[in-house]
Amino acid sequence: MLKDSGIYCETVLGQGTHLYVRNAHADIRSWAGNPCFEQHGLLTYLGYPIRWPDGSLFGTLCVLDLVEKVYTDHERDVMALMRDLIEGNLRTLCVH
Repeated sequence: MLKDSGIYCETVLGQGTHLYVRNAHADIRSWAGNPCFEQHGLLTYLGYPIRWPDGSLFGTLCVLDLVEKVYTDHERDVMALMRDLIEGNLRTLCVH
């Protein structure tokens, strides 16, 4: 994991899959003590892992908000498409 990347991003990196937290207060997972949430008030999170061509983790692509945000299927699809574009660019970088 990328140390000190924030608990939401660290969760994405640890699980290797996307994470959507609509409202950290109401989420079934406990975000208590999460500095992103507790200190900065980042209530909503949507993030996707970005991988190098060999499958290792490069980082995350995420959006955060201070208020509860409901992301539509279309918005989540756009985020996944952006992740795919970034991973495609990483593949291009590795070829050269």
